[in-house]
Amino acid sequence: MKDKIYKTKIKELKRLVFVDLDFLNLVHTIEVVKIAKFLSKKEKADIKIVEIAALLHDVGKRYCRNIAEHHIYSAKRARQYLKDLNFDENFIDSVCNCIKSHSGLVDIFQQWAKKHDKDKKFLPVPKTIEDKVLFDADMIQQYTFFGIAKPFLSIFNQYDFEEGLKKIIYNVFRKTTKKLQTVSGRILAQKKMKQFEKYINFLLEFIYKK
Repeated sequence: MKDKIYKTKIKELKRLVFVDLDFLNLVHTIEVVKIAKFLSKKEKADIKIVEIAALLHDVGKRYCRNIAEHHIYSAKRARQYLKDLNFDENFIDSVCNCIKSHSGLVDIFQQWAKKHDKDKKFLPVPKTIEDKVLFDADMIQQYTFFGIAKPFLSIFNQYDFEEGLKKIIYNVFRKTTKKLQTVSGRILAQKKMKQFEKYINFLLEFIYKK
């Protein structure tokens, strides 16, 4: 696909994404795309497949009955968008497989699938390098300043400040790091983890200093 045509199609996809996503998911998506493109270069993945999959990976969120099903709804909408823009069928399949598998290793979705007796096809795991890059990018987005804000909002409604921070560090970061699928993803996550822990230590010292 020639670069000029590709850029025109990306521009139209971005317009559709702006319609589909609310503000929180839009910012999340913008950051996931940035991380995914970075990891694609490091892992020698197909950057066009990864970029478009990252751009469309959550477009079904507002249309699904349960968040645990959003990967299915997102893949369906993505397939229709790409067909309408005359993308190659094999390319579309690759993008949709990335989207379908980007939730496959997430604990809360696995638990939901088990509780509702879903088979393995419901929650596929990342297989190709493009699948793995998108999965890692989606997870690593939690390590950005905006990504951190989301667990802050939910956790601090349930716990006091110190306990909440410990929950975030363990649940959001340490558990996430173990799930990452690429070497580049793990290196990037560790780097961001150190930055975050440094920030938390500074915050605690500032709040509790005598």
